Amino acid sequence: MMNLKNHIGEVIEIIYIDKAGKLSQRHAKIIDVTDHYLKGYCYNRRCVRIFLLKNILAVSQKGIC
Repeated sequence: MMNLKNHIGEVIEIIYIDKAGKLSQRHAKIIDVTDHYLKGYCYNRRCVRIFLLKNILAVSQKGIC
């Protein structure tokens, strides 16, 4: 996976699995990245969301804005 700390402020596309095991595809603008979490503005939900890094299955850069 790409080093997300180097991409703060950029829009990415992620494949994410939630705690119930449901897969989703999200577009998010990265706000902050810690060792365990990604905080980003989710364009799908239209709000700031917290994503567990261990639950992000795939990442790609996406220029949707």
